[in-house]
Amino acid sequence: MGGFNAGGHGPGWRSHPDKEPELYMTEDGRHTDKLNLSQPEVFRRTLQACLEELENDPSTEYVSVGPYDGHGFGVHPWDAHDMDPLHGRVSVTDRYVKFFNLLLAELRKKHPNVGLAFYCYSQHMRAPVREKPDTKILPILAPIDVCRIHAIDNSFCWERQYIRQIVEDWKALGVRMMYRGYLFHLADAGIPFSMIRQVRAEYPYYHRMGMIACRVECKPAWAYHGPSLYLAARIMWDPSLNVDALLDDYFTKFYGPAAKPMRSHFDHLEQAFREADYHTGNVFDIPYILTPRVMLKLESSLQSAEQAVSDESIFARRVHMTRVGFDFGVEHLRMMSAVNSFDFSMAKEHRDKILGQIVPEAFEHEPVLLSRRYGSAFIRRFWNTTVQSGYERITNGNEIVAKLPDEWLFMLDPFDGGEALGFWKPGIGAGSWRPLKTWSQSWSNQGLRYYKAPAWYRTSATVDPAFRGRSIRLWLGGVDESAKAWINGREIKLIESGLAPIGRPWEFDATEAIRFGQPNLIVVKISNRQLSELGTGGITGPVMLWAAKGEK
Repeated sequence: MGGFNAGGHGPGWRSHPDKEPELYMTEDGRHTDKLNLSQPEVFRRTLQACLEELENDPSTEYVSVGPYDGHGFGVHPWDAHDMDPLHGRVSVTDRYVKFFNLLLAELRKKHPNVGLAFYCYSQHMRAPVREKPDTKILPILAPIDVCRIHAIDNSFCWERQYIRQIVEDWKALGVRMMYRGYLFHLADAGIPFSMIRQVRAEYPYYHRMGMIACRVECKPAWAYHGPSLYLAARIMWDPSLNVDALLDDYFTKFYGPAAKPMRSHFDHLEQAFREADYHTGNVFDIPYILTPRVMLKLESSLQSAEQAVSDESIFARRVHMTRVGFDFGVEHLRMMSAVNSFDFSMAKEHRDKILGQIVPEAFEHEPVLLSRRYGSAFIRRFWNTTVQSGYERITNGNEIVAKLPDEWLFMLDPFDGGEALGFWKPGIGAGSWRPLKTWSQSWSNQGLRYYKAPAWYRTSATVDPAFRGRSIRLWLGGVDESAKAWINGREIKLIESGLAPIGRPWEFDATEAIRFGQPNLIVVKISNRQLSELGTGGITGPVMLWAAKGEK
């Protein structure tokens, strides 16, 4: 659609911390890719990059500046010691606002009307508390770390309501803003999801708060995103339009005779997410939102729509678009359930159907029904390796030795002293350890959404003497972010590490630590340092002991 654009990652020039470490911040004893803004050379190069951009295009209204994506800001004297409640770290906005103010003072000597735009994002989303921003600074709100399931007016979603405070604080400082949100369920491969409520509640609000533009990240996933994207396009252009009239117009013209059941279909979907007190990203909470009862309503309304249209009509083809997306959701939910039940053969069947049948049809359809960028990539990243790895460990003579429980005993370790204190030892008192779910409930759902430090899990399992003489491995189907493991007080060797935050199993060699015919104490330490947009942490998948075929 074109339109106004500003913002980006980076200051307009590049170097590397290995080449010029004095220009970069340090965190946890290492140089990061975040520039040290008080270094004169950083200021000189950034100013030169801005001047060159303006010389190339004197009509530029806002030059894009700001840090590169990711974490690693360290601590800087220009910080105002304002704590970011999402990340549990100091907000770095004051640091950057001071830098932007200094830049603008120099740029105005040649370009009196220029502004600076930056992504109001991550640890630089909160408004500054000490520095007064120049009114030509344009914060571009990109709330990637907040819940995307709900709209800003949802009474029990404190994260989405937190966006209001962010916007109002910036507005009070006299700056204009721009919105650069996420009009899809980020890190989700394409399970049925509608954003009608977000659009109707949030975009008019942003307009009322004086935002000058919206440039929203979305994906071409027309199986389910069509109504939301249509509504967003209309409301971004004119936020005074009547939303219900727009939706009536859309469903009538797009689905014809199937308008009523398709409207019902999307209403059921919207209601399910609106009323769900769940906030985890990706698909971890989807089984609790798209319950069997909800899926039955969606299936029923979709069947009614299919029966309302003739087989060869354009309306039938449009209804079928949603059918493909719905079937993708059904298979994805079944795959997740099979993984968590240790039925990896069934999980593989559902995965193969997704990747071999549904995804190709969705990609070949015009318009595309599931995002080509995310539709299969996120299946492969978050589920493919787990499914395949689990399948290989129960076939070709390999066997499950013990399915470890969903609920373990759990202990927080905020100062990383657990190893020195002997949390891994047998016989220590565990009366103060609390029960915590692994695969069935995320950290977010168990009151740990913002906890970013080590944590410990412990459970036990008995191994049948029949497995004596075979190699035995401890397999963790999901971990956010890294893991160490002990069995019977003995640290066991890591064989395969996963992918942070999640996406690949972790595996350890348990062979020498196992005691046959009696309970084995299994202790796992998880280190989780960064807030990801998923809202997960700890053990996120099923855990088992398995035995390799034949002799060890």
